Amino acid sequence: MAGGRRLDVAVIDSEHTNPLSVWETQGKPAYPTGTQLLEMRNASRLVWEEVEPTDKRQVFQVTATPESMTIFRIEK
Repeated sequence: MAGGRRLDVAVIDSEHTNPLSVWETQGKPAYPTGTQLLEMRNASRLVWEEVEPTDKRQVFQVTATPESMTIFRIEK
């Protein structure tokens, strides 16, 4: 965003950044294959999304859900 602040968020919850869910979907393998480990590793990566300001004053609004963690990255 030219001339203003930038806000990115990443979420960790049951639907985002959740390698446990992938492992459970795989059948909870005691000794995962290389492919299964790669799937879990990919599912553990943070996915950053830019939040657009809600007005000209560069105000941002983010709603966090219960049982989640939201990580903020602010750049000027």
